[in-house]
Amino acid sequence: MDPRTSERLTLLRFPLIVGVVFIHAANGTGLAVSNAARAARPVESSISFGFAAVSVPLFFLLSGYLFYQGRGSKNVGPASLDAGGYAQKLKGRARTLLLPYLFWNVLLALVYLCASKVPPLQSLTSGAQASFVSEGPQGWISAILGIGRAPVVYQFWFLRNLMIAVLLVPVFEGLFRVAGSRGSLFVGALALGLPWALHRWPMEVPNAVSLFFFFVGAWAGRFRLSLFRFDALVLPAGLLWVLVVGLCTSGVAGDGYPMLLQLSIVLGIVFVLGLTTRGPLAPERADQGLRGALLRWAPAAFFLFAVHEPLLTVVIRLSTRALSKLGAAQRESLVPLLEGSVYFGSVVITCVVSVALYRLANRIMPRVTALATGGRSAHP
Repeated sequence: MDPRTSERLTLLRFPLIVGVVFIHAANGTGLAVSNAARAARPVESSISFGFAAVSVPLFFLLSGYLFYQGRGSKNVGPASLDAGGYAQKLKGRARTLLLPYLFWNVLLALVYLCASKVPPLQSLTSGAQASFVSEGPQGWISAILGIGRAPVVYQFWFLRNLMIAVLLVPVFEGLFRVAGSRGSLFVGALALGLPWALHRWPMEVPNAVSLFFFFVGAWAGRFRLSLFRFDALVLPAGLLWVLVVGLCTSGVAGDGYPMLLQLSIVLGIVFVLGLTTRGPLAPERADQGLRGALLRWAPAAFFLFAVHEPLLTVVIRLSTRALSKLGAAQRESLVPLLEGSVYFGSVVITCVVSVALYRLANRIMPRVTALATGGRSAHP
């Protein structure tokens, strides 16, 4: 990969993870309960269910694209993947995906077990995520591996689905070779893209978003197509993105909400990728301002992804518990302000604490931190 492309992708790592934190913050504060609840809180809804919804599909797309980097000869012609190359890629993904997946799931499982034995902490570990503690060995294995349920570290469903997509790469590669660039894209769009767009995917694991966007990224990487070929459309895509997100989260879309949401994701991806050379992220700004900060924070992105849950849930529960001590009249008059404070405050606290923990862990135990982040860590 050329240095400029690598740097542009690096700029996205931290803000996309912050987007994931915003998604989970809305769920934790009850915003995702109904369409009516989302419409009643348009700002939070637009962020979590509109703009931040781009994060996960874009991560899958980038993962597929990166899988094919480093293949071929001097970046000339298609980046074909033979058996030896695929085995080498699997070895690398075992370090960057499988080991961190097991590390964090086992660690959090042990934390839940210890917390369940301490009465003051039991309320913070209540719910389906910690139910495996009393289910015996089979329950523990199912929870850690994410079989028939979400993993112990809930957000690691992404890694689980990503690993499944990686195992399907030989199927994708066979399609690429037989059908070529245009033919394989047509088949992928029909078999994966259409079910995703129509919300008609027949299985929960792996879901449509993981396979479709990983496939598109792998297709672009395989045939050496730039992810930034639509940079010229960044402004119209951004304007349309804002418009469609507004329709989705205001309640105006009605029954058309699911379809418009998928359209907003496509527009958002075009805009976010193009934004990496605009405004404060422009290359001429070198390492200054926001651009410099995002490059410095990028190594902490995976750590934030790993620890933001259950940390975010704990922050929200503690905040809600503290606010419950206010009088009924005070709470009723301040509901919008209090809900907004919990929503934004919980995200800020979670991100700040996570980055601080990452820097501390990377300083005092760099090898463990490298294992926990799949080799993505770097000294601050």
